[in-house]
Amino acid sequence: AHVEFARHAPACGIESLLVAFGFSRPDPLTWSAAVGTLAPSVKFLVAVRSGIVSPTYFVQQVNTVSALTGGRVCVNVVAGRAPDEQRFYGDFLSHDERYARTDEFWTVCHALWRSEGPVTFAGRYYQVENAVLRTPFGPGRPEIYLGGSSDQAVGLAVKHADCMFTL
Repeated sequence: AHVEFARHAPACGIESLLVAFGFSRPDPLTWSAAVGTLAPSVKFLVAVRSGIVSPTYFVQQVNTVSALTGGRVCVNVVAGRAPDEQRFYGDFLSHDERYARTDEFWTVCHALWRSEGPVTFAGRYYQVENAVLRTPFGPGRPEIYLGGSSDQAVGLAVKHADCMFTL
């Protein structure tokens, strides 16, 4: 059903599909890679949470999905959601700490997408040493969207995102 929906979406004027992140859903990057190879024209807006996976591995995953789908992937930054769901994934940080961690996450991601040589980063939440990825995204990096309404979300969007979703 998902493949058929993704194949039919462009005929309905839908250019991209949000692939949400949550414990009751399939993994968004794996799902996007699989469906993207079978639905050749729709783009996938993949949700990601810092703290679930390392920034280096995340960039490697996104770049791989991009290679498989001809660049049809962009990213929705989620710093957190409901506290019970955060704890389900082993994340017990406060709201402000999650945004600080997400800032570090995206700092490393951007450095990897710029491909300016080995990336070394030492922060409070992430430490990366001499990271280099051989699977490029293509020219540049994916479009980055961020949702939220707090001051921290606005600051993070200004620093790292192309577009901010807010209510």
